[in-house]
Amino acid sequence: MRFARSTTTKALPVPKAGGSVELFRPFCNLVKPKAGADNEFVVLVGHVLAVLRPNASYPVFAALGEHGTCKSTLSTLIRRLTDPRAPEQRSPPTSEDDLIVGAKHAHVLAFDNISALPDGCRTPSAG
Repeated sequence: MRFARSTTTKALPVPKAGGSVELFRPFCNLVKPKAGADNEFVVLVGHVLAVLRPNASYPVFAALGEHGTCKSTLSTLIRRLTDPRAPEQRSPPTSEDDLIVGAKHAHVLAFDNISALPDGCRTPSAG
């Protein structure tokens, strides 16, 4: 079986002809680009496109910022575009097993209000 669909999976949004990725920008709350520099939005769009690639490793997206800067909203939007399901965000995993179960049933994991992972969820350093 190439693709298992969980009961929490929702349908992907249907693209409309004539749209533009620029319509996504106002919802991202990114640093205003300087003349000729638009790195944050380019990286974000690259992340969304990379998540949609079949049979590839997936990038890790981490939104950093002060309280109230729409980090959770942005991760919800990314998930709606790439892996819509209910619930849209999860609590942080409390163990490695919780993380594995979540990853097995979802293409994109979105955690709300997480500032650190418990010791059991960290990848050992290669050091």
